[in-house]
Amino acid sequence: MKPVQLSLFETEDQESNMNDLFDDYVEGPELTFDTYEDEATATAVYPGDIIYPALALAGEAGEVADKVAKLVRDTEVNLDDFHFSLFTRDQRRELAKELGDVLWNITMLSVDLGFTLEEIARMNLEKLQSRAERGTIRGSGDNR
Repeated sequence: MKPVQLSLFETEDQESNMNDLFDDYVEGPELTFDTYEDEATATAVYPGDIIYPALALAGEAGEVADKVAKLVRDTEVNLDDFHFSLFTRDQRRELAKELGDVLWNITMLSVDLGFTLEEIARMNLEKLQSRAERGTIRGSGDNR
């Protein structure tokens, strides 16, 4: 399959600003899906499987949406002109922390279902590349 190039950035300045955000924040050796999965799983304390991380994922995703909604509200910018580069460094970091909670719950749910994060990521990329090749990125339905 031919790789699909996706970008969140409209300009090189926006990409540079985002890279600058984490220059002084991310430390330590390279982190792989496997390493994250191993270390995150060591912190998993919940009864049973699947139910807790699935419900917690919905809650954490809601927290991400709530933070973004409040940032949109407080920025008072036309939504057509709104871009994450308008967020302050602190606002981005707070949102990144919430995304970390989402990642933890995705990881635990994946593990409980018997998949690694790498397998989940590969399946998702294959699905997206297939949709891009067939011109069905836009639209609705799981199996388009």
